[in-house]
Amino acid sequence: NTAIGSGTEKGMEEKEGSSLVEITQISKNKIDDVELFSAINPTNPDNIVISWMETTMTTISFILYYSNDGGTTWNPATIDLSGGAGQIVGGGDPVFAFDTNGKLYFSWLYLSSLAGANSGDRDLTMQLYWAYSDDNGKTFSRAGNGEDIITDGIFFYTDGEIKETKECCPPDKQWMSVDPVTNDLYVSLTEFGDIKVLQNIWGVRKLKSGTTKFSEKVLIPADTTKAPTAGAVVADRKGNVHTVFPSWPDTLVPQQVIQYAYSSDSGATYSDPVTVAHVDVKYFAGAPEKNETERVYKRLNPMTYIAVDNSGGSYDGRVYICWNGWDNDDVNGVDIFLSYSDDLGQTWSEPKRVNDDEEGEGKTQHRPSIYVNNNGVLILSWFDGRKAEGDKELTSFYVGVSKDGGETIINRNISDYHHNMPFDMQEVSVFWLIGEYYQLVATDEYIYPFWAAKSGGDVEIFMSKLNIDSFENIGISEMSPVSDKIAIESIYPNPVSDQVNINIKLQQETNISGVIYNIEGKLIEKISPKEYTDGKHKITIPVNNYKAGSYYITFDTDYGQLIRKFIKE
Repeated sequence: NTAIGSGTEKGMEEKEGSSLVEITQISKNKIDDVELFSAINPTNPDNIVISWMETTMTTISFILYYSNDGGTTWNPATIDLSGGAGQIVGGGDPVFAFDTNGKLYFSWLYLSSLAGANSGDRDLTMQLYWAYSDDNGKTFSRAGNGEDIITDGIFFYTDGEIKETKECCPPDKQWMSVDPVTNDLYVSLTEFGDIKVLQNIWGVRKLKSGTTKFSEKVLIPADTTKAPTAGAVVADRKGNVHTVFPSWPDTLVPQQVIQYAYSSDSGATYSDPVTVAHVDVKYFAGAPEKNETERVYKRLNPMTYIAVDNSGGSYDGRVYICWNGWDNDDVNGVDIFLSYSDDLGQTWSEPKRVNDDEEGEGKTQHRPSIYVNNNGVLILSWFDGRKAEGDKELTSFYVGVSKDGGETIINRNISDYHHNMPFDMQEVSVFWLIGEYYQLVATDEYIYPFWAAKSGGDVEIFMSKLNIDSFENIGISEMSPVSDKIAIESIYPNPVSDQVNINIKLQQETNISGVIYNIEGKLIEKISPKEYTDGKHKITIPVNNYKAGSYYITFDTDYGQLIRKFIKE
């Protein structure tokens, strides 16, 4: 199986008017949610970490990988993920944050039951855990004396659903950011108050650098009847902490409000929230869920994300917020929106539609991610259904780049794939949602977007590496899967005149096939499948009949795809 777009060969996609896009398949699993999060080390741009969750109907687990060579090779991290107050029956939300010294923080949620997963009336405990790594994500440690739990709370479950909060306040939807000056860690999160009337609490907790005990939550001074939900937090280099969250002014009205607040005293107090935008929603908090379509539409309600420009450049200090939402009515569909502020949220730009497809077509764009690199380049990614006409199961993954502070955003299609979650939402798989978020990262030179697709019974996770300078033409980069089972050790000679040799190292046996493209994306040659045992192997390909120029070879294996470039003299 591969999630590379329809009509293309595995590993490469040819975009009209552009060069090739390289796609890396990271993982293929029969899982439900993924919620993939990535982070990049500010002290070493080649050090990237990723995590996602794997769930079945009865279990949940988290997968962590790290790379020390810019995503060329990957290794699984070592971490103790034990926890829960009884049998784990849910959870999720893996989130990373690096500090400026390269220390890595990781947090995740467990929902557990002492009575087991199939019991009747019972208490459900929600716990927010954290761990840290001092070796680029290779190994993680946890604090002792119960300090590895940031906060927890208990729900009462009966008649097939959570009925009330028994012990305040169960946490959910955390986000993390490190102050780039003090290295203090901030964690924003929803904490459930009285869920009967959706009285959630939005707050931020703080871990001072060098300590292991989080502060008590500092509440954002919002009316709890507004039911604040999933938001995010980010710290800037001027000592400000910014937070954003959507809330419900009236839980029986299909409209949410995007709200922003900030702290100028290292998180001790926060400003009163200001409204950034009003967003129409399809199904709203107080409405009963009649079917799975309504359940999934609720997952498309605004998920707000925030980034700040710490570059010292023309837009230094600018705060960006993005979200997905219905644009006034069903006809206009779901779009990605962006707004920014240069004055700590006193004023906000008019929300800008990020996706550049035609308005009024009723298409669905969702799950945005946002990042600002060290040069002040604004980068977004999202899932995009603009190609779904006549093919409800076709969707795309897009990246947008702005070098002028969000005024103009160049959209580029990175991947097309078929899936079993149609974007008109008329049919929905009850056992699979792609989660609420995905987080891309970037360096000064490259963008690393990550995404997932489900085709048939497998969820497949992908990564691409895009050159920022040549983004308008979609730059080409060599890629490898996130796996310790396979690696390309060398490709030689390069440049080559008669035959190119590829040395591959395998930890386990695998089937390997391949294709070769030229720089224009034309298929030149197919490499027949062959079984290889564990150990080292040399694959030799005659190229004496090739024209002079650049070529890309894609190997398809049981552990993902590998792409390498060679030059024919």
